Amino acid sequence: MRHSVTHGKIDENTGAPSNTRVLSYLLAALCLIAIAPLFQSLATWDRDGKLAETAFVIRHLSLPTVVIEIFIVYIASRGGFDPTAVYRNLELKTKIAIIVWSIFAVFTTFFVSSDILSSLFILMRYFIHCIVLCCLVFLVSQSENFNVKKWIEFLTIGALLYLISLLVFVYLTRNSDSFPWALRLPSATNIRQIGNLLSILAIAPITALLARDHSQKAYYFLAVSLIIAFVTWTGTRGGMLGLALGSTLGIIATFKFTSLRNIALLTTSWVGGALFSIPFFRPAADFGLFRMVKTVTTDQQLSPGRTEMWRDTFFEILQNPFLGYGSGNFRQNMLEKYHYDFNHPHNVILQYIYDWGIFGGLAALVILLSVGGRLLASRPQGSAVRFLAIAAFCTTLTIAMIEGTLFHPLPILMTIAMISPALGLASKSALRV
Repeated sequence: MRHSVTHGKIDENTGAPSNTRVLSYLLAALCLIAIAPLFQSLATWDRDGKLAETAFVIRHLSLPTVVIEIFIVYIASRGGFDPTAVYRNLELKTKIAIIVWSIFAVFTTFFVSSDILSSLFILMRYFIHCIVLCCLVFLVSQSENFNVKKWIEFLTIGALLYLISLLVFVYLTRNSDSFPWALRLPSATNIRQIGNLLSILAIAPITALLARDHSQKAYYFLAVSLIIAFVTWTGTRGGMLGLALGSTLGIIATFKFTSLRNIALLTTSWVGGALFSIPFFRPAADFGLFRMVKTVTTDQQLSPGRTEMWRDTFFEILQNPFLGYGSGNFRQNMLEKYHYDFNHPHNVILQYIYDWGIFGGLAALVILLSVGGRLLASRPQGSAVRFLAIAAFCTTLTIAMIEGTLFHPLPILMTIAMISPALGLASKSALRV
């Protein structure tokens, strides 16, 4: 049953917060999400490239992002969020998948994992991600004055602030010959993660650039160009591939949302941004446009190291197919056997099944795909909302098939921020029927 809302006061019949208060909670949550990349960047600002123990923990566990997610849950609880009500409204198959995943994930954490504390923390991160998604969907569904243009504007501003922080860091550190560029730029543990995150963040200004009725085209054109330029500078092929595929599928799913003129604007901004990156300072050979072109025009289109890791991960899954190894144990286990110094197998399917076994992993994938199914089936108010959600979801999922995008909290949070409006508006429409 949907709470009725009134402006400026508490509904006397249901005790639900007023629409004004719900909207203020939604804006507060949006502000926290928008500044999350910048916050993560500043919290991991280590210019000497030498991580102390505390800085290592903050960076590798993405603690700033987790803290922001906890605050979002608190804000939603003030707005009347009830997780049990959200669960009751889910489809039966999704409810079953959540139960199966929870059982296997918790069991492997306490009875299979070789590092219980690490496994428990990472598992709790996944639970928090799920709750944050439900929180944002709830707040959107309860807000009568949701404005997708404002949502996109905040996310774009946050992306640009994050980008500026990275540019400042690169400028200040550019003369350091000993700085480990691929591993120590702020906000992530690898330069490719930064490229992947920026690719996801680019969906917000791309949505505004493609929209027929959106103003400030020049601003969003510049935003897309700058983000593409930095992604190109990082040499991140997966991010560019995901962004291209996600944007294309978004356009196909909402073909009336844009026009050929706006698609031409997007193409120009993309090409211009890539070319603009060429004169940038390149700290190593694996940075920049030419690195990307070289790797996709030779026989090494897919890294042999990645395919070998997928093969070895598959063999390890066969050793313990039903229970898995627990979240957060991939690096330790695979480092000892195969010398892979990675937190994940760079493939979301293998990642989930390795962590939680066949049943738990497949249940997690069912949950993920059910979200995608809801996005495709829903018809939320405004095509911009639909494009934003589908493009972001497809971009993230594409990258996750060759990277660890659904392991790291920051890209997960940003994806949640882009898909929750569509789910929330669809939920609102269903409740009104």
